[in-house]
Amino acid sequence: MRREPDGHPIPEALDPETGRIDALRLAAYLKLSVRDVAAMLERPERTVLANPTAPELQERLAQVGFVVGGLLHATGRDLPATLIWLTAPHPDLDYESPLRLMRSGELHVIIDLVDDILSGAPT
Repeated sequence: MRREPDGHPIPEALDPETGRIDALRLAAYLKLSVRDVAAMLERPERTVLANPTAPELQERLAQVGFVVGGLLHATGRDLPATLIWLTAPHPDLDYESPLRLMRSGELHVIIDLVDDILSGAPT
């Protein structure tokens, strides 16, 4: 069972008008390109740019939000530590970076790993 971090994991990524997660705000918060976020969402960059708060993006954005929010929760809201975790090679991922796997369609693997971290399960 997936453990949700307390509250919305990334308020900085919310669109103030709709309350939805905004892919462009998320990219800026994580210091990533829109292309990186679009790859995580498995959508063309032009689609994300055209409507970064589109309802059809929200499920996948929420999954990315779970990963980032879970890491922020685990690090005491330390964004630099969270960004390092996302970009550093990880031994449980055959020394691939979580971010690379997230961009290559394997977001579910990182969701499971973060869920294990939050639940205290051994990785």
